[in-house]
Amino acid sequence: MVVAHAWGSDILTAATLHFTAFLPGETFLEFNTSQDPISRELVTRPLALVDGSVRVPTAPGLGVELNMETLNRLRVA
Repeated sequence: MVVAHAWGSDILTAATLHFTAFLPGETFLEFNTSQDPISRELVTRPLALVDGSVRVPTAPGLGVELNMETLNRLRVA
């Protein structure tokens, strides 16, 4: 059994969802419910927890689009 530790941004969560969807059998995902910019604002459409589940994104790549405005605002260098 796998319980993926994906406590961070929706970018990490999207990658982890794809990984766990590949695994056979039932899996669990630790989902960060924080509403801070690092957790929710790095992508244009934040992932949502609905009835205890998070859907695997189906768009190209990881399935999430980076929010360049937030990335530029938060970058250090």
